[in-house]
Amino acid sequence: MTTLKTLQHHFQQFLLMTMPHIREEVATPQKGSATERLSVYGEGYYLRLFEALGIEFGALEKFMGHARFIKMARAYLEKHPSQFYCVRYIGTHLPSFLAEYDPARPYLRELALFEMALSNAIDARNASIKTTQDLAGIPIEAWGNMRFVLHPSVALLEFDWNIPVLWEMATKKTRHKPLHVPTQVTVWRKQLMPYYFAKEKNEARMLSQLQQGENFATICQSLTDFFPDETAAAQYAVNALTRWLNEEMISDIV
Repeated sequence: MTTLKTLQHHFQQFLLMTMPHIREEVATPQKGSATERLSVYGEGYYLRLFEALGIEFGALEKFMGHARFIKMARAYLEKHPSQFYCVRYIGTHLPSFLAEYDPARPYLRELALFEMALSNAIDARNASIKTTQDLAGIPIEAWGNMRFVLHPSVALLEFDWNIPVLWEMATKKTRHKPLHVPTQVTVWRKQLMPYYFAKEKNEARMLSQLQQGENFATICQSLTDFFPDETAAAQYAVNALTRWLNEEMISDIV
């Protein structure tokens, strides 16, 4: 007699890898066959996964078109069967898969990466949030030694294509021509909602240095590459820092 554990394992193997062991243990219905009975569950399982991928990568689906997206999703799941109890992580390998699946359209991989970053920002762990009041409590003479810790939800992304524009147009169900435009994007969570903005080169450098643990004096000094004097660079740095604090992107000031 087959144990329940063995039966469950066979059924899982059938769903994940279409292995036939379970067919011998399924009763034949009054109408149809055991194979048809199993196909209801087998196809239904994949339909739910397709739906989950469509929710997680909604802009990608709209950009590709539903039929092409489903064809791609089926190929993806054949190569990367679900290994997670939570369907939220079903698309973990999708960006790298897209690079191989459709190398002629590299912006698809980047669009998937952007959508993953938005989801990850929502799920990122909680942390304290510093405000401009915390900054005001630090003596001016100590500002040069300040270091900052980004909130866990913050992600600094670099793309070769106009991904934020493609994403925004796709969410509005409008196709937009991909443009080869290097774009640096910050994604983070504010009050349980994901946000993003495209950075200028000077702000991108600031955030990168901040993430690497550079102090405020070093960050201001590096901005002199973009501004005519140290005063203008310092003012820009203060304004950017104030904005990041207001946007809840900083979790600690050391």
